[in-house]
Amino acid sequence: MDKYTLVDAAIEQALEGAAQQGIDSGEAIEALIVSAIQRSLSLRGEASTRQFLEFELSNLAGEVDLDFIRSR
Repeated sequence: MDKYTLVDAAIEQALEGAAQQGIDSGEAIEALIVSAIQRSLSLRGEASTRQFLEFELSNLAGEVDLDFIRSR
């Protein structure tokens, strides 16, 4: 199982739990993102987390940045 399959399963489980608790799916995803960012800060530090987030935000449209391709 790759890392994305593993995390996708965890997200689905979190969304199911949120629905059972009456928590909006969008709010649950936002909480997940905030928690993931905080965990990334503690594991990888500010510079790496910032670089990752800037890269992801600059590619929200789904276009591939051919000048900066990195392995995932």
